[in-house]
Amino acid sequence: MNRRDFLQTSGGALAATLSLGELSSQARPDSTQMTTSGQRKAPNLLFIITDQQRKDTLAAYGNKQIHVPNLNALAAESAVFENYYVTQPLCTPSRGSLMTGLYPHNHHSYNNNIALPESTPVLAQLLKKNEYVTAYFGKWHLGDEICPQHGFDYWESTEDYYDAGGYTCGRKRSGYADFLVSHGQKPTDARGTFSRDAANAMPKELSKPAYLADVAMEFLEQHNGKPWVMYVSFLDPHTPFHSVNDKMYDRKDMSVPQTFYDHPDPTELPRDTAIRNFLEEGYEDYQGMIASADAIRDIEARYWGKISLVDEMIGRIRKKLDSLGGADNTIIVFTSDHGEMMGAHKLVFKSVMYQQTIQVPMVVHVPWLKGKPQRVAHNVSGIDIVPTLLELMSQPIPAHLQGRTWAPYLQSRGNLPERDVIVEWNGVPWPPKAMKDYAQPLRTIITPERWKMTLAPDGYGLLYNLKNDPEERTNLFYRKSSLDQIRILAERIHLWQIATGDTLMPFDEKAWESLRQKFIQKGVPNLG
Repeated sequence: MNRRDFLQTSGGALAATLSLGELSSQARPDSTQMTTSGQRKAPNLLFIITDQQRKDTLAAYGNKQIHVPNLNALAAESAVFENYYVTQPLCTPSRGSLMTGLYPHNHHSYNNNIALPESTPVLAQLLKKNEYVTAYFGKWHLGDEICPQHGFDYWESTEDYYDAGGYTCGRKRSGYADFLVSHGQKPTDARGTFSRDAANAMPKELSKPAYLADVAMEFLEQHNGKPWVMYVSFLDPHTPFHSVNDKMYDRKDMSVPQTFYDHPDPTELPRDTAIRNFLEEGYEDYQGMIASADAIRDIEARYWGKISLVDEMIGRIRKKLDSLGGADNTIIVFTSDHGEMMGAHKLVFKSVMYQQTIQVPMVVHVPWLKGKPQRVAHNVSGIDIVPTLLELMSQPIPAHLQGRTWAPYLQSRGNLPERDVIVEWNGVPWPPKAMKDYAQPLRTIITPERWKMTLAPDGYGLLYNLKNDPEERTNLFYRKSSLDQIRILAERIHLWQIATGDTLMPFDEKAWESLRQKFIQKGVPNLG
C-alpha cells in the first residue's frame, strides 16, 4: 500500500491528522489584486516571528492588560488560530518546521544548533523561479547566522551567539554588531561582538528590535512595487529578560499561575522533575527565578516589556508598508517558535510538553479576505503554515510537504475535518547540562476531543482531558480506567510514526503497570 492509499483508507481523525496537502488541488478563488494589464498581481508576504512568546500575550487570546496595540490591531483584522501548536517546543526544530513544512525528524534539525540541510528547501525556494525578491532578517538558528543561504536574496542577522563553525561569506559578525559599532558602541568581547545582556541594555533606538525594523523598512523602500517575501525574526522576548522597558510594568500587577503553588505531581515525567530541581538550584544568571511568586511576577513584568518593545517596532514596519501602498496586497503572518512556562507548574523557559510551551500565537492577515473566518478553532500545526501560504500566494504545493493547507477554509468558510496534532521532542531537554540522563524522545498527541497524551519510553507518560483540566493539574496516565484511552491514543501515534518515517515508540504496558504499582505503593490516590 502506498502512502496516499494509506491516508485514504485510514479514516476519521487519523486520516485528518495525516492529510498532507490534500486540499491543494481544490479550485482557488480570486485571491490577489489585478494589475492594470488585467493580470493577477502576486501578493507579498511579511512573516514576523518572535522567540519564546506565550499565546496569552495578545488581546485575541484573552490578555487585555499587556500593551501591544499593533499586534492587537493586526489580530483584529486577521484569522486568529486558537489551537495552533509548534512541532517541538525548542527554537531550532520549530523554526525548521515553519520554514520547510516538515516535522523535525524529517527536516533533520531536530535539536538546537543543528543546521538545516542544504538539500531541504524552505518556502523561499519553493516559489516560482524569479517571481519574488526574498529576504531574511534576524535570528535564524538553522545554521550559519551571518551569510545568505537557502535561496534568500537578502540576509542580515542580529545574532553572534550561535557558532556555525566558520562563516562561508567572509564576514565575522552580524549586521547588528556592525550597526552598534557604527554608532560608537564598543564590543563587549574579544570577537568584536556584543553579548545579549549588552544588547538588552542599549537605548531603544539601538536595540535589536529597532535595528530589525530599520532593516525591514529599508527593504520595503528598495523593493516597493515588486513582489517580495520578507521574514523578520526577533530574538525577543527570549532571555535575558531585560530591555529598555524593564520599568514599563509593575510586578504587583502580574499574575502567578495557580499551578505554581501546587505540589509537584508525583507521576510527572522524571525529566520535568529534574528540570525543576535544576532551576531551584539556580541556572547561571537565573538564580532564584522560581524561588517565589514575587520572582515570577518580576520576570513576567520584564518579559512583557520586551514584548511591548517588539510590538512598537512591528508598528513601525506596518506604518512604512502602508505609506508605500503595499498593505492591500501583503499577507502578514505573526507567530513565535515556542512558548514560555513563566511559573506554571513551577517551571520557566521551554522544552516541556505543557500547553504554555507548545501553544503560541498564530495570526494570518490576508487583506483581500475581509469578512472571512476570523477565529479558527481547529487543531493547527507548524507544518501547515508553508502549504497554506503557498496556496494563498497561488504557488504550487510540492507533494513532499507534510502539512495541510488552510487556504480553502480561510477563503470560503468551508469546513475542514477535525484532526489530531502531534508535537515531538527529540534528544536532550533544555538545559542540557542538567539533562544528560533524560535524552529519551517524547511524542504528544492532542485530539479534537481535547485529549492530550505524551508518550515516553519505558511506560512513562502524561494524559490530560483538556476540557475538564485545561491547566493540566491531574495526570490520568496511571489510572486503570485510562488504559483503553491510552491504547487508542498510542495506536494513533504509532500510525503517525509509520506514515512519517519516525522511529517507533510502542506503549510498554508491562512497564506502565509496574510504574502504576509503584505509585500506588507511594500513596498516589485514584490509581485503582
